[in-house]
Amino acid sequence: MADAGFYLWFYGPRITPDRFLLVFGKIRPEKIPPEDDPFVGGPEITHKPGRWLKSHFWRLRGIKANDGSFFSLKTGVHKKSIERVPGSPRGQEIWRIPDDKLMLYFEKRQDMYLLTHFESFDAISGYSTP
Repeated sequence: MADAGFYLWFYGPRITPDRFLLVFGKIRPEKIPPEDDPFVGGPEITHKPGRWLKSHFWRLRGIKANDGSFFSLKTGVHKKSIERVPGSPRGQEIWRIPDDKLMLYFEKRQDMYLLTHFESFDAISGYSTP
């Protein structure tokens, strides 16, 4: 594929012992602006956050919040831990991604959820990794 001018964007999880997924593109992945990258998720999602994260997280290179802020996720880690934070306020869900030291804040809006913002563990006063 490299000889044909394509760059490996990412590889997906092995589907079965004899099937796998490789995604190539004509542009180097680091040169794709987040607003044009089809592998950046958010801010609107159509499923509950846990279901969406578990279904799509393996393919995401980054996430975008409602305010336009962007976070580049670590690449090459396909079995990331995704944990729901208990005690979220009604109509909201908070999820933590320990590998990226990141908290994601979702809010229910009619038939969808909105990633309102995210925070680094380092930015949260008094937070320690569980």
